[in-house]
Amino acid sequence: WFGFTRTYNNQYFQGNSSSTVLGQQSYAWFYQQCPYLFQPASGGQLVVVFPPNESYWFNSDGSGGYLTTPTPFSDRVTLTHDATLPVYHLMLNDERFDFRDFTGSPLDGSNRAQGGFISYTSPSGVQISTLSYDSSGDLIEMQRTFPGSTTVHSIYLSYTTFTYSNLGPTNLVTTALLRMSDDNGATFRNVREVVYNYYDDTHWNAGQEGDSY
Repeated sequence: WFGFTRTYNNQYFQGNSSSTVLGQQSYAWFYQQCPYLFQPASGGQLVVVFPPNESYWFNSDGSGGYLTTPTPFSDRVTLTHDATLPVYHLMLNDERFDFRDFTGSPLDGSNRAQGGFISYTSPSGVQISTLSYDSSGDLIEMQRTFPGSTTVHSIYLSYTTFTYSNLGPTNLVTTALLRMSDDNGATFRNVREVVYNYYDDTHWNAGQEGDSY
């Protein structure tokens, strides 16, 4: 599940603040390994979105909890709120996903947006955590750790400001760097790096504005 996979979807749930589309890596392109929690404006429901097109809907039970909408797998999916952290816990089969809740400022002290992905824990204890976000709420680093091991895998992202001719400026990922550590994250070695460039509005015959190449 750990990695950096970009997927396209032009029908998506808007982010939870006016400046942030959670999980988005350019217009209609999403980071597949970065799910997010969405709160529709109508209220009373929460949606966990796994880009590009998998989602789980939950209805309020009227007492602070949430019930999943009926599906063949409803008994395997639960959503609970821990107001003391404050975090929502999604249990999907035996896997746990943690998301920031919707209290406080649009960006918290770690620059994580409301509904932003915090961590994933597998049944065996493998954990994937989002460590840092930039001041725009864009994910900077995600790490994977293993129980009883000093091995750490890291994906480190960098961004550039790209200005669409009709949409204005947005941050687009320019590099995705896979790193590994054998000493619990004290030092890292680079394994592989992917570099993204983007078409502007003068290359209509090669690609649409904002498409990467």
